Amino acid sequence: MTIDPRVQSEDQLRADLAWLRDIQDMPGVLETFVAGHAPRLFALVEQDLGLLEDAVFGWGLQFDDHAFVVVRGGTSSMSCSSADDAVTVLGVAGRNLRLVWHTPSADSTPGRVLKRRRVIR
Repeated sequence: MTIDPRVQSEDQLRADLAWLRDIQDMPGVLETFVAGHAPRLFALVEQDLGLLEDAVFGWGLQFDDHAFVVVRGGTSSMSCSSADDAVTVLGVAGRNLRLVWHTPSADSTPGRVLKRRRVIR
């Protein structure tokens, strides 16, 4: 009889799965995993000399292999190969769009508890 070392007993498999679950429940483990795989957030800002302020035309997520954009108000969405391509495609209608990458502040880091301050004036 030959024993295959790749096959574990059911008890050992349950023990391994319990250990894996315990590791995932440790503070910061899943947050670190997600942060390493999270898409980058960007905005498409419409710059118009006639407007007093720039306006966010749409928001997007840049994944490893594509980008997904939702236009302001949710009126349309699109998937393209990159954030730069989204600027090109959506700018065809004569819009002056600028790609702005969002960098979250340290205060908005997942897993970090923010302290509230009471301001009395």
